[in-house]
Amino acid sequence: MDNPTTAPWGLTISNKDFKRLRDGFEAEDMDQHWHVFSQQLDQDEQIAVHIARCGTDEDFYILKVVAAKDNESAKIEAITWETKHGQPQVSEEEGKEEAVDLCRGMLGCDFESLKA
Repeated sequence: MDNPTTAPWGLTISNKDFKRLRDGFEAEDMDQHWHVFSQQLDQDEQIAVHIARCGTDEDFYILKVVAAKDNESAKIEAITWETKHGQPQVSEEEGKEEAVDLCRGMLGCDFESLKA
C-alpha cells in the first residue's frame, strides 16, 4: 500500500463469517480480479484478512479480525485501506463499504449486524 490509512471498526460478525474470512478466496483466473487470504497474528485467533488484487497481490484492504472468545462475538476490530488506488482519496465509509461488498460477493459473508 502506498497511502494506507487505518481506522477502528468494531463490527460484530458471526462465527460463520469469521470462518469465511479466515478461509479466504483464491481466484481461479485473472478475470476474478480479487483474492482474499488471512494471516495469523497471534495465539488468540487474531487474524489479518488481506483483500488484494489478483496478479499483483497488492493489498487494497486489510481487516484485523478477532475470533469469538468467552461471551464475546467475533469482531472486525479495524480496517486498513489504500486511500488512493488511482482514484481521488477513498473515505473511511467508502473503504468499509467496498470491503463489505467484496467479502459478501467473494466469500458469501452476511455481516448480519449491518442489516438494519
